[in-house]
Amino acid sequence: MWGGEHLPALAGWYAASVGNNYATPSLLHLLGGRPLPLNVLEQATMSLLGALSCSRLKVPLPGLAELRAAGPATVLGMGVCNAATCYLFMLSLSLLPLSLCMTIRAATPAGAVLFGLASGRTYSVEQCLSLLPMLGGFALAVNAQGSSSLPGVAAALGSLLALNGVQHCSRACSVRGLHDVQAQWLP
Repeated sequence: MWGGEHLPALAGWYAASVGNNYATPSLLHLLGGRPLPLNVLEQATMSLLGALSCSRLKVPLPGLAELRAAGPATVLGMGVCNAATCYLFMLSLSLLPLSLCMTIRAATPAGAVLFGLASGRTYSVEQCLSLLPMLGGFALAVNAQGSSSLPGVAAALGSLLALNGVQHCSRACSVRGLHDVQAQWLP
């Protein structure tokens, strides 16, 4: 159950999200709109934070045994999807306003259902119908935004699907016995 001890973590997560949402477009602008250097910076930062999290939680960094347990295809898929989601999101930010990029990424549950269906999971009609308002809002936002560009929307959608790929691979790693922090450190 959630209690007061979780509030600092929740506040930290929220502050980091807001900071990231404002810092990313600014950094992208400083880098001349080139997404690749920002992608490398983001990957290095996340690797450092993952290593620090493992250390703080006294969870060993994933070694060869954990990589074998996760499976080479899963680890490779996670790495490719993580690099793709970061790069495509940075690219979409160079072509679209931040608000539209974040609106498109908010459709993550729809992508999760697609990945779930592709891997054999089933969903109730009610679960699928609950996605319609989200997808309608997504379509409305894309059409209402005067500065929408087809390449920007395609990059944001690609980033969304690659993010779902990371989540799918992370879940597979957790199911195969990796600690959640180890699974998040892999990409």
